[in-house]
Amino acid sequence: MRRLKEDIKLGALVRRLPADDSRFAQDLGAFSVHPSLEFVNRRFVDDAHSRNLKVYVYTVNHPEDIIRIHDLGVDGVFTNYTERVRDRYSQGDRTNRWS
Repeated sequence: MRRLKEDIKLGALVRRLPADDSRFAQDLGAFSVHPSLEFVNRRFVDDAHSRNLKVYVYTVNHPEDIIRIHDLGVDGVFTNYTERVRDRYSQGDRTNRWS
């Protein structure tokens, strides 16, 4: 992709958390890392942020998971129910939204 468009933002999708946390994504020159809801934890999120990577978790559909993931400090989610995220975290509410 980078050969086609040098300034494209790459995201690294992971099914399980790698042993080196998000270092592999940093080594790829990625903009973001996308862990599965099943495996994401605070350590992984903090590590990614310390490497200036955004964290977008997939697939966050249930209200209790939306709350848990938001509390981990992730930057956003992939969901099949955007209204659930939107209802909980209104884009107009700057104190309680994802960036």
